[in-house]
Amino acid sequence: MNTKRLYQIIVALLLTLSGMEAQERNRLYIPDVTVEAGKDFQLPVYVQNTSVNITAVQFTLKAPEGVDVSQWKNSKLTDRTNGHKVAVSDKSENTWTIMVYSTTNQTIRGNAGIVLNLPSKIDASVAEGTSLELEISRVVLSDSLGRNVLTDFEAGNILVKKTPDFTATDVTCNVSILNPTDT
Repeated sequence: MNTKRLYQIIVALLLTLSGMEAQERNRLYIPDVTVEAGKDFQLPVYVQNTSVNITAVQFTLKAPEGVDVSQWKNSKLTDRTNGHKVAVSDKSENTWTIMVYSTTNQTIRGNAGIVLNLPSKIDASVAEGTSLELEISRVVLSDSLGRNVLTDFEAGNILVKKTPDFTATDVTCNVSILNPTDT
């Protein structure tokens, strides 16, 4: 009877520990964004860290043709950072390595949300309805000991939205209040 009870306790303990391990998530992702052709937009970079505190983030991001990334060197950190700095390095055509780091090993605040915004622009010649795929690689989420604690990463798409095929111009109004029955 004691052997059976001990076996049940060990199995229950293993199941509990495996459930805890499955809940850990240290993730970097860029969601799908919808933008107008010819317009500036911010490309948000999210970090979700549920198991450890993150002190640094590094990744390589390739933007597709039609996306102007020349302003990525002017990227803006969010209030999740805590005295962190951002370094952006142009590796090749539309491919950049981006690093968010703390010289004093401070952790990124909170457990989920935007850490960095990358100022971008869609070329006016990109057709409406186009979906442009971002490519992300070489991702590191570092803890205070310098270990890569990344569990997964994902880069979304830039969706060029369709705009209405009409534009209102030369609209004038000769009254300040208009009632539903007025003509």
